Amino acid sequence: MERRAISRWRAAAGREWPILAILAAYLALAVTYGLVNPLFEAPDEPQHFWFIKHVADHGALPVQGEQGLETWAQEGSQPPLYYLLSAPLVALIDTDDAEDLLWRNPHVNMGVPLKEGNKNVYIHTERERFPWRGTALAVHLVRLLSTLMGAGTVLATYRIMRLVFPRERALAAGAAALNALAPQFLFISSAVNNDNLVTLLASWTLYAVLRLWARPLRWQAGLGLGLLAGLATLAKLSGLGLWGLIALALFLLWRQGRPWRTLLALGAAAGAVTALVAGWWFLRNLRLYGDLTGLSAMLEVFGWREVTPGLAALLGEAEGLRISYWAIFGWFNILSYPLLYKLLDVLLLVAVAGLVYGALRGRRRGEMLAAWGWLSAGWFVVLLVALVRWTRMTSGTQGRLLFPAISAISGLVVYGLSCWLPRRESDPEASYPARGGDPARHLAGAIALGLGLWAALCPFLHIAPAYARPPILALSDIPATAQPAQITYGETFRLVATTLERDSLSPGETLRLTAYWECLAEVERDYSIYVHLYGREGQALGQVDTYPGQGTYPTSLWRAGQVIEDRYAVSITPEADTPTLARIEIGPYLLGSAEPERLPMADGEGRPLSSPVASRARVAAKEPDSYAMAYPLSVTCGEQIALVGYDLERNQAKPGETLTLTLYWRALRVPDADYTVFAHVAGAAGMAGQGDGQPMGGDYPTWAWRAGDVVRDVRQITIRPEAAPGTYQLLVGLYRLETGQRLSAADGADHAVLGPIAVQW
Repeated sequence: MERRAISRWRAAAGREWPILAILAAYLALAVTYGLVNPLFEAPDEPQHFWFIKHVADHGALPVQGEQGLETWAQEGSQPPLYYLLSAPLVALIDTDDAEDLLWRNPHVNMGVPLKEGNKNVYIHTERERFPWRGTALAVHLVRLLSTLMGAGTVLATYRIMRLVFPRERALAAGAAALNALAPQFLFISSAVNNDNLVTLLASWTLYAVLRLWARPLRWQAGLGLGLLAGLATLAKLSGLGLWGLIALALFLLWRQGRPWRTLLALGAAAGAVTALVAGWWFLRNLRLYGDLTGLSAMLEVFGWREVTPGLAALLGEAEGLRISYWAIFGWFNILSYPLLYKLLDVLLLVAVAGLVYGALRGRRRGEMLAAWGWLSAGWFVVLLVALVRWTRMTSGTQGRLLFPAISAISGLVVYGLSCWLPRRESDPEASYPARGGDPARHLAGAIALGLGLWAALCPFLHIAPAYARPPILALSDIPATAQPAQITYGETFRLVATTLERDSLSPGETLRLTAYWECLAEVERDYSIYVHLYGREGQALGQVDTYPGQGTYPTSLWRAGQVIEDRYAVSITPEADTPTLARIEIGPYLLGSAEPERLPMADGEGRPLSSPVASRARVAAKEPDSYAMAYPLSVTCGEQIALVGYDLERNQAKPGETLTLTLYWRALRVPDADYTVFAHVAGAAGMAGQGDGQPMGGDYPTWAWRAGDVVRDVRQITIRPEAAPGTYQLLVGLYRLETGQRLSAADGADHAVLGPIAVQW
């Protein structure tokens, strides 16, 4: 008997090897995600864990109120089943160090995936390293429990498709792979999150509902349905939506002629069991919060939306919903490659078109198929409506909230794609040709290979780099091409050098700066770093404020003698006045006071500094040829720079008055020196006025110009009070300040004559 059992098991394993392979791949990847992702760097993970910890420590559920706002927060009124199942694992471990792991990053870019750096909500230290102890061990154990729940969901997806398509394992394997290998599903399944339990229970509820078509209908089936629905309701409030699924199933069965009395008894049995399983929780909410679901208590903590979004706003959030269904990591702030989301959009459109195409062709008719199609679509719609309602109340448009329908979604997508595959001519009910291979297997293989490769790379291409600490160097490791800075801040830090990825940018682009910091003495306080860009006349062009290491390496962790290679990304405002040579100021400060506390600064020789200009970056003109000039001309100066036009508000003035002259210069090539502009009102009676100085007041010196630049240079010329009346000439040119040597201009002269200026009393 034992040999026969083993033989049957081996035969079954041989037939079902695809799901075994998919489950193995899922478990390997989900464990990898759980290991790579730092503690509490998944949405609401610390809040979920603190709920579990409270149950483990006190043997009771938390009560939403003032207590717990900094720990379990809004999750304190969640249905408790996930936490009750996890608490025994946590109770075995001393988690008194839990508070020490909540070292918050004050500069975190939570929910802002397009902003670089500061992806970490928390600072991560050696406490999290293997071998785990205390809270770190407890979190990883609960993560593993979540991973096993995800495996149960994958198995449910496979079993649903095998039930609906018993002759086509390839469709079941394709759907299971689409479920198991979606990076977002792996990410959430490797985190402490009650979505994992409600997703598991909802998937098996869909399977149990479909079994009503596969067996003789008896009211006793309602007992199992009621148990699953009740447990799902105790897992998360979205489990209540399963009653919409059950009601739809009973309606479809009635339409197909099943006895209404049996259906009524089945529904009553399911409702009674659900009430027995979950009713106590509703009564507790009513007693504590005056609300059956406890939702009002959650929203009081989480926060209501100030403005209820309309249809246009909801459609605008649909992109985030699609993206976060497939892959967005961290606290909604780490994206994968944009092209992949576009490809998945195309895949979904092809699948939806395939469903329509298959329905129009009347392909594969049968009660089971029809029931599965209606129930899967209906369950998805129920969840989508619930999500829209939730989104109208508070900001929460996240794809993981649709995961309770992931078995239905995965099955519909794979079936929709399969509708484009050819059928056997001898069997109109089948999908694929008898010869030339099995397209369904190719489809399932492509899904598994493509998604599996993407999912396997995400932890190492996206998640791990987001939390990596900056490199620690020796002074000799600083690149020779780096620009020396040698700015000392107090007796604690020295900015040794900087490098720019590009020294020429345009408005709207991102400046990338690498700073090399030397730790002179260890500190207990955590200094933030500011990087500010200033342009013409001190215009603020952009800034970033961060802990070092893009939020991962606070200064209290630095050690004397370390050289930290720190990178910053600063977005330049599109409204920047250009062109300009922006100055880059960088330094440490203490966050938390009305006036940030900064350390005294000195240069490399110990002389005090008022502003720490570490480097400069050229911000090019947005539209170099768009200037309208009143007086176009073409005067070449030293074959380097051309005066291409000017504006003059008026050509007469009284002594003491000021004329505004606007010059338009074009760089013919990169100038060989730093030139000063002169603009003289001169004549036989001498100099009546002048306006000398660097172009644009020094905001864009000529050494920073590039070939093709057009520079608009406004100059103020004040007529001297003692100037004699008469007619003068306006002379303009360029010279080197240190030598006084002028660049040659037209006809061998060293200046351009722009026209007469009348000085009148």
